[in-house]
Parts: sequence; C-alpha cells; structure tokens
Amino acid sequence: MCAWPAWADDAERAGAPKAPPPNAVVFSKYEEESLRRGLAEIKGVVEPEPDGKVVEKIEIVRFEVLEDRDIPYDAVAGAIPRRAFGQRLELVTGETELDTAMAAGLRVGKDLGNAIHYTTRDFIVRREMLFREGDLYRTQAVQETARNIRAIPQIAQVVYTAVKGSRPGTVKLLFVTKDLWSLRLSYDLRASAGGVESFLLTPQETNLLGLHHVAQTRFYYLPESYTFGAAYKVPRFGLTRVGASATSNVVVNRRSGNLEGSAGSVGVGQGLFASSATWAWATSVGWTNVISRRYSNARLAVFDAASTPEREAIPIQYRSRSAAATAAVTRSFGWAYKNDLTLGFDLSTQSISTFDLSALDLRAQAEFVRRNIPVAEDRVGPSLTWRSYETRFHSITDVLTYALQEDYRLGHVLTASVYPLLTAIGSARNVLGGSVGGQYTLPMGDGLARASVETGAEYQLGTDKPASRANDDTVTDASVVGSLKLVSPKTPAGRVVMDITASNRYRNYLNRQSSLGGEDRLRGYPSSFYAGKDLIVYNLELRSRPIRLLSMQVGAVAFYDVGDAMNGFEVARAKQSTGIGLRTLIPWLNRVVFRVDLGVPLNRRQSACPTAGVPCKIAPVNFFVAFEQAFGVGGI
Repeated sequence: MCAWPAWADDAERAGAPKAPPPNAVVFSKYEEESLRRGLAEIKGVVEPEPDGKVVEKIEIVRFEVLEDRDIPYDAVAGAIPRRAFGQRLELVTGETELDTAMAAGLRVGKDLGNAIHYTTRDFIVRREMLFREGDLYRTQAVQETARNIRAIPQIAQVVYTAVKGSRPGTVKLLFVTKDLWSLRLSYDLRASAGGVESFLLTPQETNLLGLHHVAQTRFYYLPESYTFGAAYKVPRFGLTRVGASATSNVVVNRRSGNLEGSAGSVGVGQGLFASSATWAWATSVGWTNVISRRYSNARLAVFDAASTPEREAIPIQYRSRSAAATAAVTRSFGWAYKNDLTLGFDLSTQSISTFDLSALDLRAQAEFVRRNIPVAEDRVGPSLTWRSYETRFHSITDVLTYALQEDYRLGHVLTASVYPLLTAIGSARNVLGGSVGGQYTLPMGDGLARASVETGAEYQLGTDKPASRANDDTVTDASVVGSLKLVSPKTPAGRVVMDITASNRYRNYLNRQSSLGGEDRLRGYPSSFYAGKDLIVYNLELRSRPIRLLSMQVGAVAFYDVGDAMNGFEVARAKQSTGIGLRTLIPWLNRVVFRVDLGVPLNRRQSACPTAGVPCKIAPVNFFVAFEQAFGVGGI
C-alpha cells in the first residue's frame, strides 16, 4: 500500500513540493442515490469540514451488481416516468396477483444473478487507498484514491464522503463501490449499411474469485478472417503494485479455412499509481504474423491506379511480420506540478510483403505500393522522454458515460523525446528521431476546452540515403498534428461537443496512412472510404441530457461531420455528412455507451469518390452500430 508522502502532512515546510488543489466534485443523481444508500447502511452523518482530522475508520460499502433499481420488482414510479409508459407500468408495480408473481420471479432472478457473480473483495478496494487509518484526512488523497478506483475496469462506480467520527477531531471515510457484471459474454460490434464490419466476442471472467484477475477467450470477426485467442491479466500481485498480462491469438482465413497468421504478447510492470509515486517500470515482448487488410463498408477495399487506363481493383492487403521487445523505467518528480523522465530501450523487427502483382502493369504495381504499403525496417535503440503536467482535475458527468463521473486533467501537458536508431546495434538505418508536444485544458463551467499540438521528425544520419521513396532531404519522416476540443456547459437541451483535428505528414518515408469515413469521423460515408498521408476533420454533436429508465441512461445526438483524408492539403475537398443517433448506458454492465448512428452524406457526386475518374457508389444513408461515443476529449 502506498502511504501519502511524508511531506504531505507538512506542505508548508520549506522546500516541500507544492500540494495540488482539490477539485470540485459534483456527483450525478444516480451517484448521489448510491451515496445516500451507503450512508444509510453505516448510519453515517456527513462531515462538512474533514480536512486535518484523524481518519479513525475507513468504511467500504460494496453494492451487488444487481440491485432493486436495476431489476424492477418493486414500485418503479420514480424510475420510469408514468406519463411516458402509462398503464404498462402495472406489470412491475405489484398491483395484481400476476404482478406479484412476476415480482417474485424477478427477485429470484436477481438473487441468482448475484449468487453466480463474484463481488470485489474488500481488501482489493482497500489496497487502492493512498492513506491509512490514523492518518490525517487530506481531500487530495481521497480524490486521487477515487480516481484510481474509478479507473479499474471491474468497478462500475465509486462515490465517497467524509462521515462524522465517534469523538471530536476524528472522521470516518465512506467509499461506496458497485461492480460491473464480471461473468460476461462481452462483445463489440461495428456494423454499417454494407454489413458487419467487425465483431468481437469475448467470453470472460473479469473478476476471478473477486481478485480482479481477468481470464478470457476471444473471437474476432473481420470480413476476410476469424481470430481465436486467449488472455490472462493480473492487475496487481497481492499488495504490490506490479501487474502482468499475456495474450495469444491465431488467425484463420474465412474463405479457405486455413491458418493465415498469429500474434501474442507478454508484459509486466508497475505504473505511476499516484501523484506521490516516484518510480514506474514496464517491459514487454510480442510478435505478429498477419495479413493486414483495409476494409470499407464491410468489404475488402480495392485500389485502381490513376496511372493506367485499366481498372485493376487490386485488393488492399499485405503480409506483415514483426517482433518487438521494450523496457522502460520512469522517475517522477514533484506533486502539484509533475515532471517524469523515462529511459527506455526498444527493439523491433518487421517485414512486409505484397501478394503477387506480376500480372499488373508496372506503373500500377508501383502506384499501388507507393499509395498503400508501409515501409518495414528493423529499429533498435534507446529513448529518453520528458513529460510535464499538473495534478489538477475537472470532474464532470454527461460527456462520455452519462451517469458516471469523469475526470479530466487540467492545465498544461508538455512532452519531449529523443531516440537514436543505430546500425551498430541492429537498426536498418542510422536515424536520430525526436518529438515535442503541448496541450492545455481549461474548465468552462461544467464543460471544458482542450487544445493540443504534436510534432516529430526523423533525421537520416551519415551519407547513406534512404530508399527510393524518400525525399532528397535528410529529414525522412516528419509530421505535425493539432486539435481543438470543446465540451460546452450543460444546457436544458444537453451539451454541444466539438472536435477539430488536422494532421500533416510532410515527410513520409515509412508511408504511413490515415483513413476517414465510417462509424466515428465521417459517418455518412462507408468506413475507411478515404485514405492518405494527411487528414483534416471537424465534428460537431449536440448530445442530449440522458433520460433515466430504471438504472439505464438513454440519450440522443444530432451530428455534423466534415473532413477529408488525402495526399497533400492542396487536393483536399471537403466531404460532409449529418445525422442522428441514440446512446444507452447500462451502468452495471458497461462504463461506455452503446450507440447507433444514422448518417447522410452531403456529397455523393463523382468528385467525392476516393480515386478521381473512377466511379464509386455512396449509399444515400449509412448506419453504424458501435460502443463508446463517436469521439472523445483525447489527449497527448
């Protein structure tokens, strides 16, 4: 267990790091209800001024996954508006013999569901505490503990409050937690008008024996392949902060039934689990041997060369083989203002090969490779990274998860890194690479604004020139990306959320590509419909306030998207779409929303086709089904 730093109890001592300020916390109505239930269970009274008092006891109330507010076997007039559902409510209010029988069945179902589900053990929650009984109450430590617990995937929600102690000068601390359903057939579905684009099915136990161990198998469908895999994750061994994970997958071709690839990884490490933590480390190894494909509208995308009169319809796919090993150690300084220095070492080897193109015109072959196939190379070398940021947070709701609190880091984030790649130790080229980035986040009432910019470059060292696709300049790869994200304060109608992102790879020896279109960034068009080294996109959404149905939260969105992915901003042509969507959060089942979007393209003319002069088909309406909001607040 990590104790709050010794200097935290003497923040005014000369030379002590400056303490971070506590952030204002406003719980949602759903979370406030949980807190009231927790207080009632321990018969506690809120202490309005707890700071500086001795924590005599830490109380943890752990709710079952299924509660009466999740399963409507009692009166639900307060949970479902009668004006919307009328007499249909009678089936769950117990006003007839049939209703009474149904209520009894629902009670049995709830009790059985909880009986076969592991609830997080008490010590698993307690080991996240950044203080002990007998310490002085510090709001910063309590809030950081809550953020840490909230970040645990198996915990659906966490709320807290100080409670009056048994004698003057003391205080109790109440934490109320509620688990997600852990024995689950998890899935992630992405579908469009063209069909199912991807489907992930993951039978798993995410809270094995109540210890937060994750044991899972997985099935992943893509239009041309099936992936079968297994994984095991231990977030923390005992009371240590060390965790580990391992994965393994095999890929089968859908058409032939033959094995076409595999992938796997093993990792172990300890993160910066608190603002007071000073050391972190991580190491991992992994491999991939797969066929990489680009899909559009649930089909394998094809390429037609502009340099030839024929329409080749070349499938955009290639074989990628890689192996990688990484190791890093981080030393962190400060408290309110943090500075992290990370020393790492990375080793990766990669090879890429295309399928047989010999039947094609040489011009078509060259254009296909130039436009679609990344450059592979071995890269070996150390790295040094500096990251500076503030320990200030803005707690809000109704942005990504509706009824669950979200924490966003405020103030500045600055990063800088440098890494040499040397042929003497195994790299394909002698390269000096580096990057810098900056981000700043401001609160806007119960909204926020975040702006960021990142740029990086790699310089060829020595007299050897890169391969033929590189520029004559010694700068072989360089890019800059900037974004502006705005989340408006709440209004009676909801929130306005905006995102503007632009990316320019002005040197691109490695031939990296961005794609646009589909379920997140240009929803009126088929997925990954546009591709190029550069990208610009603007998204605007009006997200309604959620309506509560039992414990579920249901909301709607109206959106407008515009953007393009291209090779050079001089050829950019705005593609626009608009539409509507629905969002649903089931807080005992997922922390992310399930969404359905219906998008209408506003540019269906020939000029909107990805390849000039090559006819394409853009449906008048496209729909997409997926998890999570279409875009979030992000960060560097």
